[in-house]
Amino acid sequence: DPDSDYVEGANRLLFFVAHGVGDRNHRVESVKYGDREMYLLEGRSQDRNDRASVSVWYLKEAEIASAIGTAFTVDWYRKPGDRSFESIFFTNASQVASLGSTGEAGCNDCFALECPAETIEPGHISVYTGTHERDGATFSPLNGYSQDVDVGMGGNGKATIGHKEGNGDVEFAGAEFGREGAFSMVCYEVQDIPQTASDTD
Repeated sequence: DPDSDYVEGANRLLFFVAHGVGDRNHRVESVKYGDREMYLLEGRSQDRNDRASVSVWYLKEAEIASAIGTAFTVDWYRKPGDRSFESIFFTNASQVASLGSTGEAGCNDCFALECPAETIEPGHISVYTGTHERDGATFSPLNGYSQDVDVGMGGNGKATIGHKEGNGDVEFAGAEFGREGAFSMVCYEVQDIPQTASDTD
């Protein structure tokens, strides 16, 4: 039952990321924010020595504001031995088209991974989040991305999140780990509020 880092603001977009590493088949069935069911954006799972899974869930402003409670409740299908969670609030995100490109990638015997190429418009943010089933090494972001999370998961497994602000270029969101193993990644684009032209001359 991970805690929420509640954030005030306008036009918010809330993401919840669940990482899991274990020797049995597992996945997240659902996530609640308070009493609100969150929507699944994307998920990925790879299996080598252990299974490495990552899934991303989200809510828009109206559901965040009307939620009773701010804690997260995660329902697993066979809870993995090692787990990590992140909650991310964006403010001033578009409520019409909140999400741009989404994608996922994975490999069973690698140490570097990228999501498919996407053009990220100015003002938008490209985010990657990944799970690796091995411990004992550190993540580093690829292609000019900034790393926001590099965390151990209590036993085997490491989790990472990173981002890059868009400038209209084609981007390959990704990260590198120091050891080979199963690597799962989900990437997505957060779109800001569209700018409107002025009615004045």
